[in-house]
Amino acid sequence: MEIRRFRVTALTPVHLGAGKAMAPEEYFVQNSRLVRFRPEAVIARRAPREREAFENLLRAGNLREAWTRLRGWAANDRESWLYEIAAGEGSSRELGQELDPSRRRGEVYTLHWNLARRQAIVPGSAIKGALRTAFLNACVRPRLEELRGRLAELKSRLGERWRRTNELWSAMESQALEMTGRREGRDPIDPFELLRVSDAAVPAEMVRVDRAEVRTREGNPSARRIQIHCERLLARADGRPAQFRLEIAIDTDRARNERVRRLLGRPLEWDLLIRAANHYSFGRLEAERRRFAFLGQGAARWLPGGAWWTGGRMLLRLGRFSHFESLSVDGLRDGYNPQRRRAITEGDSRTVVLTAAGAVTFGWVLLEPEEQ
Repeated sequence: MEIRRFRVTALTPVHLGAGKAMAPEEYFVQNSRLVRFRPEAVIARRAPREREAFENLLRAGNLREAWTRLRGWAANDRESWLYEIAAGEGSSRELGQELDPSRRRGEVYTLHWNLARRQAIVPGSAIKGALRTAFLNACVRPRLEELRGRLAELKSRLGERWRRTNELWSAMESQALEMTGRREGRDPIDPFELLRVSDAAVPAEMVRVDRAEVRTREGNPSARRIQIHCERLLARADGRPAQFRLEIAIDTDRARNERVRRLLGRPLEWDLLIRAANHYSFGRLEAERRRFAFLGQGAARWLPGGAWWTGGRMLLRLGRFSHFESLSVDGLRDGYNPQRRRAITEGDSRTVVLTAAGAVTFGWVLLEPEEQ
């Protein structure tokens, strides 16, 4: 097992969640801080008369008053607090006021948390997924025209069903990664079975909640003014970036096994993996900068100077709001916009956070190897 240890720096805001949202009855905002608490613990410690009055509000459908009362109790019940994080100006203003449940406002998309330690968790699977996409992109490039033809045939057989299944993506992966060697009675061996990425922890003081905005190509707010509030890692764009450490390992012993080598299509090697990550990420960064001029140099201005890409450094994009283009491969990018009912290869909007440095996109991180 060859293990490399990296220090990871968030260059722009990062939101790594499972799509779960914190409801208004689970938090309160005061003094530019969001506090998440356990509602059941707060209610359990109230006097019987207060609990009865609270339940009557719920039965009457008066959620606004019920939320206000519950939040007031929680503010004075520190034992019920799970964690507290900073809140940006937009989120403080909109989440701190009395919420109107009829407008379905107040949800906050959360990160993964270790609540016992009050630490946000960066799943290793997120890093592994970004590396896989970049590696797949590198494997596709030499066989682009051949794969286009094969996937066109598969689309024709599937009809419109190809938009609703992962069959096309699975076929592309199998071909590009040369996953043809079958184990007895099992699926082909996947080279990424040999890759291990550890989870990482980030303290609560490196997390804040902010309002995200959808901007058009010209930089204007989208016509659909949807409120999006999400927890995210602080970034170099904020002047105080979240940093964490993780381990990435390639099972070189297993890769050298003669039986595995016969079944393995594409070998997984460090040099190729690093080159693939940087080639893909910088390609996406440059394409985004050209398409969305209001972003300026994008994440590039937060990269260190000089030949930073030497020495095993990697640029990756992680998490939600990374957009379709960073989750697909060059030359075979084929999405679908259900609202406009048309195919897309490049998006027409970007989700951003407003920082002191201006509008910044989500997801860019820098991995720097530590001394082994």
